[in-house]
Amino acid sequence: MSWSFISTDHDQDAASLRLAMQLDAELNGNPQPGHQSTGTDFDADLAFAMQLDDQLNSRHHISALESPFDEDSEQDQELSNLGPDGEPSIRGGGRLGKESGKSNYHDHRRHHSSSVSTSSPRIFATFAEFATHMQSQKCAKCSSTLIQNQKDIEDLFKGWLTGQGLVESLVNCKRCSTLTCVGCGSRPLEKKLATEINVQGTKLTWCCSRGRLFVIWAILCGFDQQYCVGRQQEATKTGTGRRGNTSSGIGYGGNNYFGVGPDFIGPDYVHGPFHGGVFGYGGGLPSRYSYRPAHEQDQGKIKAQNAQSVSDNFNKMILAFLDELLPSLDRSSNFDMSPPEAVPSMLLNSKILDKAAELLRNDSLEDIAKRKELYQALLSFLRVIGTHPITASKTMYSERIVRPDTVNLLNLSFQKGVGALDQKQETTASLGDCLRNLNLQSSIMLQGAQKNEGEFRTQEGQDLLWLCRQVYDLAEFLLANTTRGSGALNKDDKENMDHGIFEIADQQIFATNQYAHNARNLRESPRGRMKRLITEITTLKTGLPPGIFVKYGTSRLDLMKMLIVGPAGTPYENGLFEFDLWCPGNYPYEAPKVTFKGTRGGSISFNPNLHLDGKVCLSLLGTWHGEPWRPAESTILQVLISIQAMILCDEPICNEPSQEGFRGSSESQSYNQNLRKLTTRYAILDWVENPPALWKDITVQHFKRNGARILQTVGQWEKACQIDSPYDHRGIFGMQMTTAYTENISDLRPKLQAALQMITGSLQSQGCVASRQSFSPTTKVNQAYGRGYGGQMPSHGGRGGFSGSNGIDGQGSRF
Repeated sequence: MSWSFISTDHDQDAASLRLAMQLDAELNGNPQPGHQSTGTDFDADLAFAMQLDDQLNSRHHISALESPFDEDSEQDQELSNLGPDGEPSIRGGGRLGKESGKSNYHDHRRHHSSSVSTSSPRIFATFAEFATHMQSQKCAKCSSTLIQNQKDIEDLFKGWLTGQGLVESLVNCKRCSTLTCVGCGSRPLEKKLATEINVQGTKLTWCCSRGRLFVIWAILCGFDQQYCVGRQQEATKTGTGRRGNTSSGIGYGGNNYFGVGPDFIGPDYVHGPFHGGVFGYGGGLPSRYSYRPAHEQDQGKIKAQNAQSVSDNFNKMILAFLDELLPSLDRSSNFDMSPPEAVPSMLLNSKILDKAAELLRNDSLEDIAKRKELYQALLSFLRVIGTHPITASKTMYSERIVRPDTVNLLNLSFQKGVGALDQKQETTASLGDCLRNLNLQSSIMLQGAQKNEGEFRTQEGQDLLWLCRQVYDLAEFLLANTTRGSGALNKDDKENMDHGIFEIADQQIFATNQYAHNARNLRESPRGRMKRLITEITTLKTGLPPGIFVKYGTSRLDLMKMLIVGPAGTPYENGLFEFDLWCPGNYPYEAPKVTFKGTRGGSISFNPNLHLDGKVCLSLLGTWHGEPWRPAESTILQVLISIQAMILCDEPICNEPSQEGFRGSSESQSYNQNLRKLTTRYAILDWVENPPALWKDITVQHFKRNGARILQTVGQWEKACQIDSPYDHRGIFGMQMTTAYTENISDLRPKLQAALQMITGSLQSQGCVASRQSFSPTTKVNQAYGRGYGGQMPSHGGRGGFSGSNGIDGQGSRF
């Protein structure tokens, strides 16, 4: 209950008397018949009423945002103050340890002995202000500093993990072992605090709003420390350093389990509060990982799944904690209604948003469904931060600043100068954009399920659809209010919405696909095949990097046409290379079939792994030694990215195992010179002059946007070409290779310029420079993309892939 006092005139005895009587009645109940208040009690009530009137009127000038957070207890406001003589006094009269009937009102509540005065409130605008304040908090008994350095928070969080401490706002003084609420500086007189919640078997307790904010801060700091340790350990093992947004799921190179792991936590972990089916490391793999017999999995795979299981449970619990701790409009406490700005500041400087984005970028809905509990916790977390006014705009709909894995909330809170941002800050997609992409997959899956209900009647299918519905509902709810500039798609960006994959009429696919005859002969599709194909299409919708385009039949999802743009920095740069794909009747238990269409009837060879008959050598396709197609894990997306990154590479001569030693050699340079002529003639000029009808829309758009750059690149190739030293490639590759192409680039360039001018009507000369928006995406090594060459690592397979986030480059172009 609250009262509003306007008058500050303490000489108005009548008003003070009425107030004292009102307080006495409300706090102690109506006096029993025959009860007579003593003069001493009445004087005490009058004095307390005047004191309370003064305090509340001084607070009358505090802003609405500041006032609620000043009240340390969310349920009871502040239960204790310092009396006039410095001793703790209970609101309503009386002092602790003194006889007073007024203290009985508080007997059923949580008692605290306060060591702080009711001074004007301090509102924390940033995590740094709050962290500094936490480091100044003293023990209620001996006045020793409770949190002295970063290690104190690390030890506190580890104690929570191992069960050596409760998840609460109380901190044990190292000097006198007294428990003190680090939020308000009070000492508990009972075992229970003012607020206690149960999150999946783990109790979280705090006694005041600042205590609740402390628990949020400590959990985020602890999460960050373990997240960064996991990332650094992974970087040490792989030698990749900081990984980008491509490490997002099955389709991008496997499972990710950055974060907590058994090696980090130690043997005591199984006894922690998260144990017993909630966090559960040491209890064996959950049933969702038993879809493959153990004898088919090597020890490395089992260890990876075990690590991911631990990480998933850890992340699930952290997200569940934050769901209950962060301000929510579903709750009515002052902290929930008017939280401090330090809350979004903590989230923005923590790695928790990076983890959320990483999970949202998972390009496999089936993998997401297998990790349903984790993703349910994630969606609940997103709902909380996405609906509250203080967190929604900054944490959900704004681009996030990219920081190294070594910079996190923990060291930012204790180490001055860590993570100082440059003026040019690198940013990445907002959580809203990441959720939008996942929602796109979910929508396609739901639409496909309506047309193929029988494919989803299993428990696994129902789990998948349930999760898709959860994603769809949340996305529609959150993104309905997303406006331009906050990550929303522009209505005119139809190309971005297509994400490089297009549905076309079946007859268009059948007309030119190498496998049309095979597809026509397949009358029935085994159960599960169509569901898997729908899953593949949803993955391609959001997983395709720029430079790859796919068209598939309206009712024949198993028949596809693909167009891949040659990556920059390779002898294939900006050339167009067409492939046909078909998923056999036994798919996914049999790898897809792929044929290269650019051999000009078997007369042109672009690569030792693209044979004259169109055969594509890739281990995923079963046409090369190395990692095979795995039905439960491998995807069409992996196949496409492997072709782009590992076949259309910078030194393709090294694709042949016996020729790996030619890297950087004169033979490799000569081989590339010949390939540049082939690319200019057959993959660029021919496509400009006579684009296939199926690809005309993509082709025209590509050359309009990149025409100037193409001429610039071809001009550079012309200068570097060594016309007088042709190299006979038949000596290396035998009948696979044709003779060196004799037409010079100097002869091709004028023809190309004239043809491009017919399309653009604006190209000036070889040296003209187009805007950055018209350039093809810059090259980056796809360390987590390419698969399929066995022993040939990406370093031998060359370059591939492009910059950008979630398949769209920074300028909104797929070219």
